[in-house]
Amino acid sequence: MLFNQCMAWICEHCAAACDSLPYRVRSEESGVVLLDMIVCYCCYIEAQQLGLSTEEIPIPSFLNA
Repeated sequence: MLFNQCMAWICEHCAAACDSLPYRVRSEESGVVLLDMIVCYCCYIEAQQLGLSTEEIPIPSFLNA
């Protein structure tokens, strides 16, 4: 997969500057969202180990040109 390396972003958990794929971490209870963050791969793995809901955020196709 190609990815525009100029598209840097900041992990909302560890504040690292990232140029890799972003991941969403969510937690909710009784329909109330308690946590909704965009995180780096390392924080994504940590969230999975904690049992939080995680997903890869798809990159729009126009960025893969």
